[in-house]
Amino acid sequence: MTEVMCQVPMSRNGGWRCRPRRRRVFPGFSILEVLVVVVIIGILAGVAMPMYLHQRDRAKDAAVKEGVHAIRLGVQSWAVEHEDSYPPIAEVAHDRAIGHYVHRWPTDPWDDAVPMRNLGTRGNYDYVVDANGDGVDDDFNLRGFGTGGALVIVTP
Repeated sequence: MTEVMCQVPMSRNGGWRCRPRRRRVFPGFSILEVLVVVVIIGILAGVAMPMYLHQRDRAKDAAVKEGVHAIRLGVQSWAVEHEDSYPPIAEVAHDRAIGHYVHRWPTDPWDDAVPMRNLGTRGNYDYVVDANGDGVDDDFNLRGFGTGGALVIVTP
């Protein structure tokens, strides 16, 4: 004996036609929908991350500029008290004479635990007294280096 899977007659002549069984519907997202969302998020992250990282480098370059400006003001203050003669290179450091003229000595933006130093490398400065080479300490040159060691500021 054959078991009939249909419960409702579908034709008028008494024949049995079965309706297709209804699938159970589960709430939630299909794997395809989830995959599309993940791909879209990946594309957005791929666009946003380089812009975010570039902004961080620009902020660190700005911190170098601010630090060089603070050191420049310290050097100029020292010169006012020393008959318009600029300090020797050894005195332009956080723990030397100029350090007392700078309220808060700037730190290397790439390594916040280290104060800016006269190294001429990324996050640091380069101080040259007697920049015009006439043998008199009546001028100076102070340069700051940012991302990749690129020169970001030069102060006369």
